[in-house]
Amino acid sequence: MRGQRQHSRVAFACDAIVSEPLPLPVSAPWIVLKFGGTSVSTTARWKTIRDLAAARRAEGARVLVVVSALSGMTDTLKGVCAELDVTQRLAVWARIESRHAALAAALGLAPEAAWRTQLQSLHALLAQAASPQGALPWQAAVMAHGELLSSALGADFLGAHWLDARGVLHAHAQPNQSERVQRLSATPGNRAGCGRGRRAGAAR
Repeated sequence: MRGQRQHSRVAFACDAIVSEPLPLPVSAPWIVLKFGGTSVSTTARWKTIRDLAAARRAEGARVLVVVSALSGMTDTLKGVCAELDVTQRLAVWARIESRHAALAAALGLAPEAAWRTQLQSLHALLAQAASPQGALPWQAAVMAHGELLSSALGADFLGAHWLDARGVLHAHAQPNQSERVQRLSATPGNRAGCGRGRRAGAAR
């Protein structure tokens, strides 16, 4: 999908984290909470995210949580994109599965929770027999799974509505951009599907 970034942080809206939240007026503001890799890698950090999001929701704001991949995961996926051997790629996938499964278990999630759909999607990409190293769309799809996994896992834990950012963010090609930059480091525009709001906090 040219001009639309596949490797992007993924967001999810939080309503269910507050017990019986009061209905919000149409004019209620959006607050965006952004958390980097270290902040989404442990149970304690996810509990902090839950508490922060619940506090903002209780104040009457619509909360949008934006997360990165687990710490070190983007580098892992970047490395596997350069791996020619399918067996080695799937060995890396097994380590990725083990790490996310351990975090999911620590968070008390069901073994077959929704985040495993993303895990199987990554497996299918890495299992392709012919090495698609030069295929930028393939690389972008693989790289995106860091955020897809962490956000789906987090949404399960928070009981929130998961939102795939690739469907709401719009990237614009800049003059003289290479196809690689367009695919892997696209610049988002001003239009998104969640309305206007303000950035309320960040943690890394």
